[in-house]
Amino acid sequence: MNRSLSRPVVVIITVLAILVLGSAVTAQTDRALVVAPCQEQGVPSKPTLKQRQPKPDDSTPKENSVTPPAVERANCGPAGENQSPENENKVTIKFEGLVNVSELDLLKHLREHQIRLPRDPNLELVDQASNAIKQFLVARGYLHAIVAARTEQMNDDARAIIFVVNEGVRPRIAEFRFEGNRIFPSQQLAEQARQCMVRFERDFYDSEVFEYCIHRLDNFARGQGYLQARFHDQKVAETEAGLIVTLQVDERVLYRLGEVKIEGSLFLSPDQILAMSPLHKGEIVNGELLSRWLYETMKQVYGENGYIQYTAEITPKFNLTPDKSEGVVDIELTIDEGPRYRLSKVSFKGNTEISDRELRRLLVIRVGDIYNQRLFEESITKLNESGLFDPIDKDRDADFRTNEEEHCVEVVIKLTKRQT
Repeated sequence: MNRSLSRPVVVIITVLAILVLGSAVTAQTDRALVVAPCQEQGVPSKPTLKQRQPKPDDSTPKENSVTPPAVERANCGPAGENQSPENENKVTIKFEGLVNVSELDLLKHLREHQIRLPRDPNLELVDQASNAIKQFLVARGYLHAIVAARTEQMNDDARAIIFVVNEGVRPRIAEFRFEGNRIFPSQQLAEQARQCMVRFERDFYDSEVFEYCIHRLDNFARGQGYLQARFHDQKVAETEAGLIVTLQVDERVLYRLGEVKIEGSLFLSPDQILAMSPLHKGEIVNGELLSRWLYETMKQVYGENGYIQYTAEITPKFNLTPDKSEGVVDIELTIDEGPRYRLSKVSFKGNTEISDRELRRLLVIRVGDIYNQRLFEESITKLNESGLFDPIDKDRDADFRTNEEEHCVEVVIKLTKRQT
């Protein structure tokens, strides 16, 4: 029996519908790929779902209701050594003057951006590394950071390159300003931006975090029906009171829902799917409501009926009213339900003195039945309520193994006996 070790994923495209819609016209953007800051890892999120991969010519980004598709997670794994054994034989790298910035964070940044520390005291390589270190500090709010380097001979066979850092002051953000906005008051937008920065404990300018917050502003405006709204061209000016951060705003027009066409659905008819939609023709398109429909409601329905590999593609078509005061968006939803899976086995792994047979009695999901995501989650809840084990996480502590040929799924649940 051939097994795929990928975790089964429960139905539906992971999109924030408003951005999918808005991006059809504004797909070509001058904004670089945004990386969601590592601090976001601690925020609860929905399970990761299988997504249809875009075709090479598909420039329309797909977005998730927690993390936008144009946003990728930073590699938040533990930092490694700053030199390989081969490099350590030639040169040792040291840092002086790092006060508020962690050396591990700095090394991790250099590694993730493929910036190699010099293997020998080559002036050009040392200058490149110094500039990269300064850029790292500036991006984290130390706008006046200074980085210099010196070389010391440790012994006949070993030398050290020492990067001397003066972090300088880190000015706080005094004000957010917006230009070009007509619909959304600047005070309202400023509060949205400030709340996002506070979420990451930033009262200073961190370019990585603020780029993510710009996308949050996009989401906010598009969630009000302005599907092509866009915030861009940030400028940072330093004053005696602190930093003033200015953004340009393109609100465009308000969009209402037009025709919705659904193709590819077999388990549910188009009429059944449309009946679950919170929006109707002629209403202002609320992206958050669309996201709940596509990401939560339909995901749950398909997940309860064994369609664990469901995907969908959404294609918008934008039109303006004759007077160009508003817009109408027609939506084409293409569904790929995938095969229907049955539960072939449930087993347990970890420190437990209770037999698998007894543990399975606590479950509401049954082997041989159509796989049901809701019943699986209820089973995890019952295991937790037993009080026998440390808290079990339905995502981290469950290993799903699918048999693509027989359309079966096996679940292995990790348990740790509670210490009394």
